Amino acid sequence: MYYDKFMLRYSSRLIFGVMKPNPAVYLVNVNNETEVDQFNQVLGNLMSNLKDEASLGYSYRKYATDNATATNFQTLYGMVQCTPDLSQQDCFDCLDRAVSQIPNCCNGKIGGRVLTPSCSIRYENYSFYEPTPMLYPPSTLNTSSTNSTSSQGTLHIFVNWFQQKHANYLILTWWSQNKCLC
Repeated sequence: MYYDKFMLRYSSRLIFGVMKPNPAVYLVNVNNETEVDQFNQVLGNLMSNLKDEASLGYSYRKYATDNATATNFQTLYGMVQCTPDLSQQDCFDCLDRAVSQIPNCCNGKIGGRVLTPSCSIRYENYSFYEPTPMLYPPSTLNTSSTNSTSSQGTLHIFVNWFQQKHANYLILTWWSQNKCLC
């Protein structure tokens, strides 16, 4: 499920640390750009810088925003992000695939989004994000563990909770008899 400020992903398989670039969802601003070639060049440079910045982020924050001056002195705003569990390379690869979809889904449009299970990109001709505060790696995450014993073995539930720009992440992992029930 994708919403404006968060994504909910559920799977019966292990998803933590696994890059999944498909399926992709495309959302397009219906308005057209008049100077398409010049606009695309500015957009390409903006997205390239953002994917580099986001993929270099710490494990709790793989997110970047910025803007650039496009055609007719219009400001172009961009945002990219990966789920924080991805490696630097997987984040970069996911964002690279998403950016490469812009010509197919959004060519000539003044705004668009590519949403995948592991990353998302967005650009518009208006500001749609708030300024990003400086965040530093937390010294500890709020983590709790609960053990429940049954006749079939021990069930361990690990709960990790952390917050990132406009999003709260809750990671639940169930383990029973050395087998992940993710």
